Amino acid sequence: MLFTFTPVTCIDISTKILQVGMTGLMIFCGCVYNFPRLRKPMEFYSCLAAVLVIIVVLLHVLLNFSSVLWIFYLATEDILTLKLVASWVLASVVAVVAAMTQVKGGRKASTIVRKYFHLLAVAVYLPGLLLNPCLLYLASGIIFAIFVGLEIVRVAKVAPVAEVLDSVFLTFVDEKDAGPVALTPLCLMAGVSAPLWLHPAPASSPDSLPPLLAGLLSVGVGDTAASVCGSLFGRHKWPDSQRTKEGSAACFISQLFFVIAMIHFGYIPRNNLLQPIVAISAVSWVEATTDQIDNLALPLLMYILML
Repeated sequence: MLFTFTPVTCIDISTKILQVGMTGLMIFCGCVYNFPRLRKPMEFYSCLAAVLVIIVVLLHVLLNFSSVLWIFYLATEDILTLKLVASWVLASVVAVVAAMTQVKGGRKASTIVRKYFHLLAVAVYLPGLLLNPCLLYLASGIIFAIFVGLEIVRVAKVAPVAEVLDSVFLTFVDEKDAGPVALTPLCLMAGVSAPLWLHPAPASSPDSLPPLLAGLLSVGVGDTAASVCGSLFGRHKWPDSQRTKEGSAACFISQLFFVIAMIHFGYIPRNNLLQPIVAISAVSWVEATTDQIDNLALPLLMYILML
């Protein structure tokens, strides 16, 4: 007898959708890797379409209702949600236009240019966390799956999309992307989303919000400020590091002001300042000294310290 699952909350339903979707994506990725024939355009897109249909049908069986219609209703349940989704679409358009403009300019993106996408992540995630965390939770997983799917297309060199994706990759590649896979966008997406994916009850109370802000605070605000200020004004480097003390100061101060602003507007309790200061200090130090992928390391460290 086929196991069925009757979810009771929005998070339960979203989790089931993401679990089945990600499982299907991993199976598809494995098939493309092990069967080179599937890298031909017709076979690739046919197989992808078949996997998507199987995912939709399986979800219908498990949930006892249409997952597609449920997502549509969730994204259009009221005017505020429609405005939120519209702002996300606008941010996506801005990101695509900015990327293609950089590619057409024929110039490799600088560190400062790449940080524009960190600010866009803040513009997307902060309203989502405050207004509709369940929708953001589901949307972040779906967009991450789309990112992975596009990377499969690029690495497998499936025409006609792979050529365009390759041009974007070569424009925005940095030292963290030494291999064939573009880790930077995937790690940025995973880093800002990880606290939301890990937290059991997103934004159920004011006390639960600080851990969920870990990705935005460390990567979207702190790391961005450190990179921009370090590139523009940095003069004094840390020992055995390319990071500057001016950048680290900007990292700490920007995160502190962000937390103070959240407290001022009532999103974080006023008695909850010492813990963020300790977390911000640790993240600022690690940002200055680590040679790991900071888009992943910083959010996870911040999340642990904020719990």
